[in-house]
Amino acid sequence: MKILTFAICMLFSLTVSAKTGVILSFNTTKGFGFIKQDDGGADLFVFASQMNWYGAEGQRVNYSFRPAARGHGSMAVNVTKLN
Repeated sequence: MKILTFAICMLFSLTVSAKTGVILSFNTTKGFGFIKQDDGGADLFVFASQMNWYGAEGQRVNYSFRPAARGHGSMAVNVTKLN
């Protein structure tokens, strides 16, 4: 059981880096939004805490992503603006 728990914890801590996309929508009141991936993958959920500014729709971004905490899809992390 300890090995399985460790494996699950490691899975949720893995991130994939160097991805780009566009902020599809962002709700500043609720503090979250979605990023459309340039590679055509599913839209990614993003919390405001993963950005150093509040995202604006249409803003190009660079990000990493990892499995969502609740196990549904993926979420963006370490989101930065692209010039």
